[in-house]
Amino acid sequence: MKLLADAGIYVLVAIADPSHAINRASPVASYTVTNLQHYFRVVDDMARYSNTLGLVVANEVVNDHRSTAAVPQVLRAVTRDLKRYMRLHAELDGEDAVRDNQRGDEAGNSALAGEARQWTRQKISSPGMGRRRRVLPLGYSAPDVAMLRVPMFEYCIAGPEEEAMDFYAFNNFSWMGESSIEISGWNHLERAFSRTPVPVFFSEYGAQCGKPRIFRETATALYTPAMTRTFSGGIVYEFLMGKNLYGLVKLRRLRPRAISEGHAERLDSEREEAKNTQQSTEASQPGLGSIQTHVSDQKGESSENVPVAEDDKGSVPRTGLGGYVEADRNSDDAGVIEVLQKFPDFENLRKALIACRQLRNPPPALPSPKLERPIIDSDSGDSAVDNSAAGNRETTGGQPTATEMPAVLTRPAFPPMSRSWLANSEIPPSPLDWTEVKAQIMADGEWVDVAELVAGMSLGGNSDD
Repeated sequence: MKLLADAGIYVLVAIADPSHAINRASPVASYTVTNLQHYFRVVDDMARYSNTLGLVVANEVVNDHRSTAAVPQVLRAVTRDLKRYMRLHAELDGEDAVRDNQRGDEAGNSALAGEARQWTRQKISSPGMGRRRRVLPLGYSAPDVAMLRVPMFEYCIAGPEEEAMDFYAFNNFSWMGESSIEISGWNHLERAFSRTPVPVFFSEYGAQCGKPRIFRETATALYTPAMTRTFSGGIVYEFLMGKNLYGLVKLRRLRPRAISEGHAERLDSEREEAKNTQQSTEASQPGLGSIQTHVSDQKGESSENVPVAEDDKGSVPRTGLGGYVEADRNSDDAGVIEVLQKFPDFENLRKALIACRQLRNPPPALPSPKLERPIIDSDSGDSAVDNSAAGNRETTGGQPTATEMPAVLTRPAFPPMSRSWLANSEIPPSPLDWTEVKAQIMADGEWVDVAELVAGMSLGGNSDD
């Protein structure tokens, strides 16, 4: 993680592995103490790092109407338990930790600093490996199943904050080669998610129709105002070459280096075009340079400088929008990809996650945000909060105070049950004894897989003999 932080790379972490995951065939049976203990270990490992962007609770476990009968409820139950576990840690770590968490870890994840969007990168300062842990955003990565797309989204983010997800992502490969927002159907996606109260992004994109892939959607759609007003970018599928031949680069067995197949260079070119287009748009229309989050507009918002990787001499390497350090074209390593960095992919997502979290959960020492939207005085430019219920009106100039922070869009209602959507809002109770969990946290204990420990001891004994 330190190497990634030094390279300016933020990480989304999946909490499940093949041995500890929600089984769509028997979701309730897979909601066990053992699996939750594994998830908590992932939190313990990753919540200490300032470049951990968030946690993905599950990936593509709801893929047809039959799996909606019980899987969504288990997803919410796991989300509830993870949030409770992280909150327990924050409370036991003290009010300073709670404040730092809700402010988004200003050391590495502050999203509201700086006056204008800057296309430079900085190393991410990483906290020490102490006890203090962050409260991380939680989300779900869904398959692109048309009939489940909106119901699953609404179900994941609806209801109480204690069990609702903080971001939502889904895979989409409908853009094929030289397409458009209309032909690909992305205009329908933008309308469907336009009122989202949480960040939404593509967890996989980049259809393969010819080699190398041209990634025109990156330059002409995904990072244009038509999409960024709703979506927070996307993740290209995928980095390393696998059996499905979608990888941007492949690793050579004999020499430890990554060789591009042409996909990475094309993606780099399209990202550079997207960057130039966005900068030109912001220069001609300054209003578009403000933070593109899924909260109401507020005065004084500004964006964070995107991290940049520096070389040993302190200078910034030459990089394109994709973040690849340019190799010497005359050298033998001209095709070597030295660094892969997400450049604007998670810029909007990071800012939106932190802005939403701050508005929903203000620091304890500050007053709670009022739900009324501010009214802008067109003459003075000051913001006035409509507080008719209290019978008065507060007015301030300049940047909004905590009591004037605008509210995020409200979470939607649970989707109604139907033949294609079988989930209700009742989620299973936690199998954990939270008194024991709290005691282990206070003792700074660690969940231990006893079977794995015993097996390791046995192997160790045999090796000594």
